[in-house]
Amino acid sequence: MWHALVQAVGDYFRTLFQTLKRGWDTFWFTPTDPTTVAVIRILTGATLVYTHLVALGVVLDLIGSHAWVDMRAIDSIRSGEFLDATGFRQRAMDQNNRTLLRETRPPVHYSVYYYLPQQDWLILTVHSFFLLTMVTFTLGLFTRISNVLAWLGHLSYITRGYTIWFGMDTVLLMLSFYLMFTNSGATLSLDRLRQEWARRRNQNDLKPSWPDFFFASALPSWSANFVTRLIQVHMCIIYGCAGLAKLQGGSWWSGTAVWITMMTDEFTLMDFQWLAHLGRYTWIWVSAIATAFTLFFEISFPFLIWTRFWRPILLAMAVLLHAGIGLVMGLGAFGAAMLTGCVSFISPEGMRWFLDLTLRRKEKPDGDRVGGHTRHEGERVPVPA
Repeated sequence: MWHALVQAVGDYFRTLFQTLKRGWDTFWFTPTDPTTVAVIRILTGATLVYTHLVALGVVLDLIGSHAWVDMRAIDSIRSGEFLDATGFRQRAMDQNNRTLLRETRPPVHYSVYYYLPQQDWLILTVHSFFLLTMVTFTLGLFTRISNVLAWLGHLSYITRGYTIWFGMDTVLLMLSFYLMFTNSGATLSLDRLRQEWARRRNQNDLKPSWPDFFFASALPSWSANFVTRLIQVHMCIIYGCAGLAKLQGGSWWSGTAVWITMMTDEFTLMDFQWLAHLGRYTWIWVSAIATAFTLFFEISFPFLIWTRFWRPILLAMAVLLHAGIGLVMGLGAFGAAMLTGCVSFISPEGMRWFLDLTLRRKEKPDGDRVGGHTRHEGERVPVPA
């Protein structure tokens, strides 16, 4: 009796372990079409290029030899030392000073600009080089190398700039870092265009137009799925923590958090006081609905986004949320970075369908000729990803 019971319990846990192992392997390592990670690469790179271009006029004020936070101040922050009231250099020994230094330090203490001679022409040259790598990363040219350099360039820029580190930069670093672990240039890239063009040139068959080369499918890759899952899990953590952190604020419980933001001049792009004149309770309802909408979306996102029914609803809510943040607070680039992370929840098949619908309107009845033979529906060209 006892032997049979022990054997039954052992069989149960053995089956449970095997089921969990299969589920783990399926979730992380099932080969998938790299189209979704390619779109994430394009959107991430475009946002990186935009954020650096808009700050080009003040780049020396941020990372130059006479920047607002110069290297002398940066060295003090990195070393954990400060000048007391008498001008003597001291270490942060007491708890208050240690806490202050910990809160003012950037999360990462590395920047290429720390090790450059403080000459503006050299700093501008290096910054321009990194900006060029971000452009090539977006276009998918030498993607593996440009991905690493684009990530390093943005990390160095925001760490040296010190005052410009924001949540958007953290998300962009996360996305560009994860993309290093797969070939995001396997499709929708100039790398793929060069591969297909070289193959057709060797076969003396250059009949198809360049979109056929650019949009050519690649073999499913386990690394593409692995990176997609990493981004998905990270986005769940971001939204979940953001929603739970809001519950610590009384204004989120009272429903006035959004209204307070709309009435704070430092945050808003326009005057929203006209809402208060539409009716006695109009502003209350607007703020309460927007506050509840935000809390529901962020707290439920880590749980509901995995279900087929709720996924399109939550993705639509993400667009509305970040469009509202961009309209009220002007954080358009932040919204673009967050929505780029949300793109990871769109399946490669859905992404292909959308791209074919919007960018490749002309259908070929005999299939798309790619890679030296006719590609029919559902068939992938065997090009290593």
